[in-house]
Amino acid sequence: MKIMMIAGEISGDIHGAGLIRCLARNNPNIDFFGIGGLKMLRENFRPYYMLDTLQGPCFV
Repeated sequence: MKIMMIAGEISGDIHGAGLIRCLARNNPNIDFFGIGGLKMLRENFRPYYMLDTLQGPCFV
């Protein structure tokens, strides 16, 4: 099974990592891929792009 995930900010990376951890516990054959950060990467996430490469400067 393949699951594509996209985390657009740090909180998404944190929640995404937790979701990967929980789902992989019951099914270690799931392939998680997409856009994510370091926390998701530590859970065997296969990134197409890393979250930090997509974040540009913020002008307020």
